[in-house]
Amino acid sequence: MYNKQLIKQIAAIGLCLLPALSFANALAISNNTNEDSTSRIIKDKSRKCTDSMKNDAGITRAHEQNHPIDEANIKIACHPNPENCQAVVYMNDHCGDPAIATVVFSKSQGVLGVSSIPGSGYDINAPIGTFNVIINYASSVAK
Repeated sequence: MYNKQLIKQIAAIGLCLLPALSFANALAISNNTNEDSTSRIIKDKSRKCTDSMKNDAGITRAHEQNHPIDEANIKIACHPNPENCQAVVYMNDHCGDPAIATVVFSKSQGVLGVSSIPGSGYDINAPIGTFNVIINYASSVAK
């Protein structure tokens, strides 16, 4: 009797934790600008824009906070190498030039690096090892 009750309690705790665990590696993008943003994923010779993701998942709208890109979408977009995915960031909803930065990330380790394009007018804050990307206007170009 005691063992059945203990097993039920452990199962209940496990079920409560599943959503948190499955969402643990989502990338959260906050866009603190007046423009939408998208990324072009660089892989092999193709450079697919995130605007083609289902339900506009790859477009972070102006002023949107913590826009989630879930692990499943990261795996699809970054296939065959979701552990070293390069995303060129654009400040519009269709990956139109000019680019403002390149963010390199891993579905399991988070952000690996950021390379901003000087003079773009934008600043990307994406601490190494986190799953958070924040887009701001560069301090000298605040709008």
